[in-house]
Amino acid sequence: MIFSADNLPALRERAGTVCRKEFEELKKTVDALPDVPVHAWSSTDTVQLPDGRIKPKFASSRAYKMVQTDGAFQANQAALVYLITGDKKYARIAQTYLLHSLKVLQISEQYGQWADWQGNFRINQLLAYDWICNTLTLEERRAILLPILEYLQKSRKGGKFTFRRSPASPTNGNYGEDSLLLFAGLAAYGDGINDVMAEEMLRHGVKLFVDMLDYREKLSAGSGLLASLAVTYSFGPYPYASFFFFHLWRSAFGENVAGRWMQMCDFPNWFDFAAIDINDRGYFLFHGFGDVMHLQNRHSADTVYTHMAQVIHFYGKDYPERVQSAWGTLQRLPARISKFVTIYPFMPFALTGFDPAEIRKVKVSPAAAKRYFYNSGVGLLLMRSGVGKMDTFAGFRFGGDRDEHQHYDELSFVIYKNGFLALDGGTRCNASHHNMYAAQTVAHNSILIHQEKEPIAPFWRPWGVKNPTEPVYSHGGQFRHKGGRALALQSTEDFIYAAGDGTGYYRPEKSKEVIRQFVYIKPDIFVIFDRVESVKPEQKKELIFHAQKEPVRLAPDEWRFENGGVLYFKTLLPEKADIQFEGGPGKEFLASGRNWMPEGGEKWDRMYQLAGKWVVKVAHPDSAKLRNEYLHVLRAGADKSVKNIAASCEKREDKVLVRLTDDNNVRWVLTFNRTGTPGLQVQKMRQDGTVLLDKALPNQVE
Repeated sequence: MIFSADNLPALRERAGTVCRKEFEELKKTVDALPDVPVHAWSSTDTVQLPDGRIKPKFASSRAYKMVQTDGAFQANQAALVYLITGDKKYARIAQTYLLHSLKVLQISEQYGQWADWQGNFRINQLLAYDWICNTLTLEERRAILLPILEYLQKSRKGGKFTFRRSPASPTNGNYGEDSLLLFAGLAAYGDGINDVMAEEMLRHGVKLFVDMLDYREKLSAGSGLLASLAVTYSFGPYPYASFFFFHLWRSAFGENVAGRWMQMCDFPNWFDFAAIDINDRGYFLFHGFGDVMHLQNRHSADTVYTHMAQVIHFYGKDYPERVQSAWGTLQRLPARISKFVTIYPFMPFALTGFDPAEIRKVKVSPAAAKRYFYNSGVGLLLMRSGVGKMDTFAGFRFGGDRDEHQHYDELSFVIYKNGFLALDGGTRCNASHHNMYAAQTVAHNSILIHQEKEPIAPFWRPWGVKNPTEPVYSHGGQFRHKGGRALALQSTEDFIYAAGDGTGYYRPEKSKEVIRQFVYIKPDIFVIFDRVESVKPEQKKELIFHAQKEPVRLAPDEWRFENGGVLYFKTLLPEKADIQFEGGPGKEFLASGRNWMPEGGEKWDRMYQLAGKWVVKVAHPDSAKLRNEYLHVLRAGADKSVKNIAASCEKREDKVLVRLTDDNNVRWVLTFNRTGTPGLQVQKMRQDGTVLLDKALPNQVE
């Protein structure tokens, strides 16, 4: 697997040239391994009881982390040295450490802890076995492989194990138990150990990965988004599944099938827009959508180098122009993380189509700059004024129909400028806050329609956390991830317009119409028009806007968020709106009759620094009115020296007009339909009256 007779010469040549330094370090490490692996418990993941017995420290402990030497990683290193040198001494070292690695499987079964989360321990284990199996007798092979196969059979879906394991499916990261069937089937196929089991595993594994690639291709639709909008997954473990199938197929059949599925070739485009900024330590800012922890909205980009190198390896020869963005991403990464991660020792040697020395040599052609990122499957639109640290970045959710690590946050938005201003509230954590608040609509900059004793939308519960014993009802939120529509997405060089119909995300008993039209006028102005109609008059409607710091009220209908940068809000509709500020100690996460605190007690905010502490709620002064219209103009600035812009509206029988002037003295008139089919007419003109644009935008996604 990974390597074959066809590419072994290239592997050995690479070990002596491009990866010479890495190979010397690898060989030195393997030569220093003890002849007899030492079995010692890890103090970080185990606890020794007074009677000398050992127990896992955490409910989520992985068996391979409960020991100081798991054996599989060391076996993979030794087997790789054997492939490169041909010296059977290293095959024997790999065999010794593979036998030692079987203790991890025993520990997993004994203590009821999953062996590993993403399967990397067993991938290294199975690859090492495959690389040295020709040096082993049948009995030696049986002693290693049979326990691995039997363990996997018990841990897969429908197996005998009842403790928590990672599910694998075509619609998620496809890591964990069933994804390992492909590796196990290839390692055991025709080996005489259990050929019937091996063939069944191989067939199941291939189908799973092909289904995954087909799903990812359809979802990506040329955008590069990979299975989930939660960046901690999409730029962490998720890409490995796609790349591993390409590696395994190529080594088995000598065919590069990557071109049949182009999602990974487009993958750099997704990172380009999702990463707001990469600092010198190798951490990038992200918008905060989806099932992520809002610590500082930063995530390590340490795996990105490996992912981009694989993009170039598989697509560079056939699609040199399309991998330009992968080279560009590598050029953005700081030196600290411009290297392969150590999860899989073989990775630097396997990517013979990638030369690190070319990163600074390649001249990335200035392709036509994309105005935005949009993926229709998850309904995610990302916009920006530029790529500098002081530029404005925004995201808007509309029209999605997937639920992979997504919250009930359709029609919500996020705005960043020198700090997170209108932010995604709540956080993923080990408390009821996670499923009772953070995943619910109330935690997002969206729209609420309240209904008495409405069942709360279901969401997965954190490990070990029990739901409250008393009933918890929905706080006006959505109840499903499907049912909405993307009405429009249109753009020019200086504005982007998006419209979404979210009516179907809410229960039909309360939602008759929920439509949001979102206009971004570059670089810093946003106009949001909402049409909301409930089924019954007592079903109160509210708009909610989340902030980290206490908002500053400037006027009855105007306020400002501050968090590094500033964000001004002005409510143009409804007139004399009921605008309430809510938050502060003990009131940060009010919903469904209680404050849902994250873990950590009163000191929770030391960890979750961008979970939001304040919310502004906007309602119609006549709460019993069935149909409400809301119109807001927002202006972002780098600091408080930036002032709000003047904006006004004119309400006609079937239209509402917004008038404003931007910093370039361009006058804008945005005309929205109040009833019937949503629509937008955009008019731009200079101060002298010269018309720059006067156009009714079509209701379609461009």
